[in-house]
Amino acid sequence: MCNCKQLAETVVDLNAGLISQALPLYGQDLFPRFFGEIEAEDFEPQLSYGDLYYCCKECGQAWYFECSPDETTSPVFAIKRYDVEQRLSKDKVNAKKEFITLLAHNGFSDKKCSHIECDNYQLNGKKMCHKHLSML
Repeated sequence: MCNCKQLAETVVDLNAGLISQALPLYGQDLFPRFFGEIEAEDFEPQLSYGDLYYCCKECGQAWYFECSPDETTSPVFAIKRYDVEQRLSKDKVNAKKEFITLLAHNGFSDKKCSHIECDNYQLNGKKMCHKHLSML
């Protein structure tokens, strides 16, 4: 049974292996709908590292997936789409990645990013801002 309806509009699977669990993610427990596994098992087309657009065969939810390059590929980063014809711009995808990175760290600290000439604030628990340290 799929869990598409229970998941947020943007989702990252922190157990997929591509995201280091050694890094503290202070927002993970505060926003669990954004950091879960997509439990659907049957997609159209079949999951593939090279494809981006999918549809859950069980509930019909349209998705944008970035999949792991593993032999048994699975979605690592996902964005719900309103219909199967909708295509997402690179800017939309990047904005969602920045959003999920910010949530994962539960915001910013009061210190400036350690990257040279950057005036952004550090993500909580990190030395860099969301522009210089992304989860994906």
